[in-house]
Amino acid sequence: MLTEVAIVLCGVTLLFSSIFAIIFGYLAYQRWLTHKELLVYAEKGLLPPAKNALLPEQTGKLAHPNAIKNRNRGIYTAAIGFALCIGLYPLGWRSGFFLGVGPWMLFGLIPLFVGLTRILIWVLGKTDDNFQPARNAEANNHAAENSTPIPPPPPAE
Repeated sequence: MLTEVAIVLCGVTLLFSSIFAIIFGYLAYQRWLTHKELLVYAEKGLLPPAKNALLPEQTGKLAHPNAIKNRNRGIYTAAIGFALCIGLYPLGWRSGFFLGVGPWMLFGLIPLFVGLTRILIWVLGKTDDNFQPARNAEANNHAAENSTPIPPPPPAE
């Protein structure tokens, strides 16, 4: 009986740890690919394209990429916090705390409110002052014709 329980617990632990390793291994691999991509851009002297910027054809204006990232991260964090609150709530059913809400709920409430705060920052920061107007091709050509090249730095001694 005891060995059967131990085998089941080892199997469940192995399953969850392998899922955990696969997810975080994939995320680390994505980070590594992004890093390598940035190195290639830097070697060629180029700026990487903004991945989260809206196209000018869609809105006529470019959104600040950090605003969109902040919104997305807020949604993810709030969802994880809400899921933790739902998962931790049954721990308090037999406790003497009011409505069964005890200190263990902080593990869900803190990420929930951090995520809601990030979403609130995104909502309150949405003004026209935070958006940059998109440049059209004529403005870019005019700026390129009238600009002077930057001189190279002096040689090192």
